[in-house]
Amino acid sequence: MIELRNVSKTYKPSKRVAVNALSNINLLFKEKGFVVLTGESGSGKTTLLNILAGLDVYTQGDMLIDGISTKRIKEKTWDEYRNKRVGIVFQNYSLLEEFSVKKNVSLALELQRISDKKDWVEWALDKVNMYDCMDKRVNKLSGGQKQRVAIARAIVKDPQIILADEPTGNLDTTNSEEIFELLKDLSKEHLVVVITHNVELANKYADRIIRLVDGEVVEDTKLTNELLEEPTKEKSLPPKGLKVSSILGLGLSSMAKQWFRLLATIMMLIVMLTSIGIALGVSRYSKNSLIAEAIIQGNNSLLPINKYTEDNVFSKEDEKWLKANGYKCIPIIKNDNYLVFNRYGVATGVNGSIGLFNEEISLKKYYSMQPNGFVAIEDIKECGCEYDLVKGAWPSNSFEVCITKYSASVLMADGAGVRLSGSTLDLEDSRAITMDEIIGAPVRVNDNTLVTITGIVDTKLDDKYFDAKKENYEELFEELKGIHNVIFATKAFVDNVLTFNPILRIAYPAFAMVGDLYMFRAQGNALVYPIDKLQKMGNYTYDFMNGDKILDENEILVSKGFFISLLNERAGRIDYSSKTENIDNIIRSEIESGFSFSSTVKSSLNNETQDIKSITLKVVGITDAQRPVVSASLNDLVDTTIATRSTTYLVAVNNLDVDSLIKLNETFGIATSQIYDINSVSNRANQVKVLGVLLGILFGVLSIITMYDFMQSTIKGNYRHIGILRALGTNKKDIYLIYSVEVIVLAMVSIVLAMLALNPIMQYLDSSSYAQEKLGVSLFETRAIDYVLIVIVGTIVTFASAIVVMHLSLKRTIIDLIYKK
Repeated sequence: MIELRNVSKTYKPSKRVAVNALSNINLLFKEKGFVVLTGESGSGKTTLLNILAGLDVYTQGDMLIDGISTKRIKEKTWDEYRNKRVGIVFQNYSLLEEFSVKKNVSLALELQRISDKKDWVEWALDKVNMYDCMDKRVNKLSGGQKQRVAIARAIVKDPQIILADEPTGNLDTTNSEEIFELLKDLSKEHLVVVITHNVELANKYADRIIRLVDGEVVEDTKLTNELLEEPTKEKSLPPKGLKVSSILGLGLSSMAKQWFRLLATIMMLIVMLTSIGIALGVSRYSKNSLIAEAIIQGNNSLLPINKYTEDNVFSKEDEKWLKANGYKCIPIIKNDNYLVFNRYGVATGVNGSIGLFNEEISLKKYYSMQPNGFVAIEDIKECGCEYDLVKGAWPSNSFEVCITKYSASVLMADGAGVRLSGSTLDLEDSRAITMDEIIGAPVRVNDNTLVTITGIVDTKLDDKYFDAKKENYEELFEELKGIHNVIFATKAFVDNVLTFNPILRIAYPAFAMVGDLYMFRAQGNALVYPIDKLQKMGNYTYDFMNGDKILDENEILVSKGFFISLLNERAGRIDYSSKTENIDNIIRSEIESGFSFSSTVKSSLNNETQDIKSITLKVVGITDAQRPVVSASLNDLVDTTIATRSTTYLVAVNNLDVDSLIKLNETFGIATSQIYDINSVSNRANQVKVLGVLLGILFGVLSIITMYDFMQSTIKGNYRHIGILRALGTNKKDIYLIYSVEVIVLAMVSIVLAMLALNPIMQYLDSSSYAQEKLGVSLFETRAIDYVLIVIVGTIVTFASAIVVMHLSLKRTIIDLIYKK
């Protein structure tokens, strides 16, 4: 039973005057009977029928179904109501044109999961004389035939309520009679509400005629006095929704309507996902990683590193860090004086003298006649590195050295010549030196020390790095910082021949005043002894007047004379000397009272003195050592802060992985011989990286817009489909599933094709960077995580776009959807 209590319906078009479609309708509909709604067009008949069907909502009043108010029932409940209890015949048929007659009719049963629907469908079609047309597609039928199919769909599920809007509007008189006969027969067990303008048929078949004018009931006539009993209705299970096969069929048929737009969307998604994959692949690139990978692929066993600080020198702390992190390292010892291979002077033991062969050698930037430094052969062996001798033998004493194959190549190309005749070197009377002649040639070190070349060492450097001119001298300089242009010597040579002498000094004011008349130079800089080293000698005594017998960093032991000079310096005049009465007691008293003085700690490296820091030193005792005695920690300050002997270290590469090399390069700086190619590849890589990321963002935005537009166009084009399915009782979940089929197909096709396209594109980008060709490494590569992210992004983009559009569409009323409003 349906009851309407003061039901009104007002339409409020945007920026238009509100229209009252129904006003204060009060009607009661029994469980069965044939009710006809009549009235002029626009009188509110269809609106009333839609409200009875749950297709439209009333704005005022209340509608009760079986005594239950529908004011606040959920949309899902309306879906169940239409599904189980209502059969609707629309004036414009509202059939799914691309499906067959049988499929259209069976959909109503499918929503209820009725298994034996074949007999029911055949019965319904037979009732409307459409049995012979059940396999025809709806779009091949005439208007009258479509109307019959619509009626068959309404009655097939044996609904409690049948609502028909002009069911005979497209039928001739004979067929109209048949339809009314059928509806009349159904009204014996069902409530049948029909809108018609055919007064004759209404009077003939209706049990009750309700006439509306301007949205109001002006006449409610009962044509039969037959008592209508209300049958007992069994409770039915809620609808279970469409089958998977129907959902797939509806979704795929929807896609087929817009195949061109579909292909364009798939192409855009492919471009987007491929661009994202490229962006992911190239975004991992870093120059540090490139350097590390190139080193791993190379053949060099020792790797040069530099410290890029203001003074570009390594400290003891740097050495400790390297050792603590497991790096085996060797210093390249820098020579203080200028060392070159040209202008050797006279060499004995070779065929003639070695001298400058080409005066313009210094103009050729791609040659280096200046060795990078010296490396002890014992240190190389200790690091587990082996180098092959091209010629000769390893040095065996402090007067023998080996040079690299690169240095020998430079000498043979343009560096040195052999005199053929005469007492002076003449370019016309000379020839280039050979590799055999280099063995035994002299090298001058420290201006006057001559050593002999005994061998030529292959450092495993590929000759291609030096066989062409380098336009940028800085690039060549970086390449030659390593082992490829050094001199190999014994440890004795490195330790003894080369000058290196860091000295700790204690500096205090250099002048003291004598009266007010003149100044004299006091003791200026004093070399010091660290106490731990001095104690091992056992030749000196210490009188610790504070009783501790240890020295902290800010404490010092001085000689008696040194302390007397400090006392005089503090007074600004000469008050004390070693002959002063009770001088020992005065010294003890001053020290016990905490005597201290300000000073600057300095260090001398190769006769160049530099400040370390200012410090206040407390005198705690007297020593007979010739120099002040300081703590080991103060002496370590110099070792920690002042440079060691090298601005370049060689690190053994044998057991280093990529992560270790990246860490090393980030902490210091790797000066690999491949730096020229690395810079070239890196520049290309950075361009690809920026372009890849920008394209990923650009196509990502465009694909989202395209996907949104496609889904919006698809769903808008299928508003009627959605409205019809909703009118049959299909819930929103099934509608989402239908259009999810499109999304799944779009996503799957786009994702698969994008993944297939990604790898060859990345290989092309990698080859265009020349990383493989020049460095033997892959700069850009795809990883499993890239494919996972492509799947995730593709799924999110497609589903998010579809869900937003579907959500907005399903907010519309069913009537608006059916009539595409």
